[in-house]
Amino acid sequence: MASTQALPQLFHLILVGRSDYLIGAEHIQNVQTVLTDQNYSLSLITQSPLTSRWEINLNKAVSYSVLRNTRRQIERLIEKVGNFDVFVAPLASLSNFKLLAMDMDSTLINIECIDEIAAAVHKKAQVSRITADTMSGKIKDFGQSLRERVALLKGCTLSELEHIYTRVLKINRGGDILVKTAQMQQLKTAIVSGGFDFFADRVSTQLDIDFTVCNMLDIQQQKVTGRLRGELIDADFKALAVDRFCQRLDANPNNILVIGDGSNDLKMMDLSFWSVGYHAKPIVQEEVAYNIRFGGLHTTLALFQDTQAHYESHENTPLA
Repeated sequence: MASTQALPQLFHLILVGRSDYLIGAEHIQNVQTVLTDQNYSLSLITQSPLTSRWEINLNKAVSYSVLRNTRRQIERLIEKVGNFDVFVAPLASLSNFKLLAMDMDSTLINIECIDEIAAAVHKKAQVSRITADTMSGKIKDFGQSLRERVALLKGCTLSELEHIYTRVLKINRGGDILVKTAQMQQLKTAIVSGGFDFFADRVSTQLDIDFTVCNMLDIQQQKVTGRLRGELIDADFKALAVDRFCQRLDANPNNILVIGDGSNDLKMMDLSFWSVGYHAKPIVQEEVAYNIRFGGLHTTLALFQDTQAHYESHENTPLA
């Protein structure tokens, strides 16, 4: 469990704006007011329209469980200031990290691929309902849920899968920037997904991802059979995969970055002190270290002192 290590001493509060939602002087003042009213002591270090950083005293946070609750409290306080992403993080550099592991569907890419395949065979309503209940945590058995949904995909053609990849699937905003920046900082990158190899392999090639773990969709005579090949990739297997990558890279919870959005990502995210929920389900937002609720995936770069400027430069440039 990532929660067993002693807390760092120095924390920063990072307020993250966007090109269409800039940080103004009134926001700076309001942040300081709402937090000092709650007896937080903070000192402004850097300020720009896209990121502002304070040193903050978290004497109340004596354990990781208390720290998580403190982060959630601060996030809710900042909601009164505006629709900004906010991080409460120890001072860190991304160049000291070894691994960036990401979920794919609705995290690295804009869709749940299984729902789009279902649409091609006119089963989207049925499949989407099961998907939503699974990702929100209402359905606990991911494996059974996935098998039921995959069975409904029978008959989808290879050309329809190709259409989804070329015309529907997009890398989420800032995802390519996050991956490229991590690679520039010498991190290994991984897709760890309950999604399907047809899409994951292509996305991995597109972004030059180092490792890919995903479910394998059985295709015979250019049609989906409604079955999976190989071992089922569920929450437990995703956590096992990340753990194996950590062993291979001699990594630990303090130098791996894990990003996801659904309940089946929580076990692998629990292996890291730097878990990030990306536009995540409520159950995930409550458990992770950091949340991106408004910005693109490259907002993650604002967490780190050596890549904060990368976030600002790319946010000032129109992104897809």
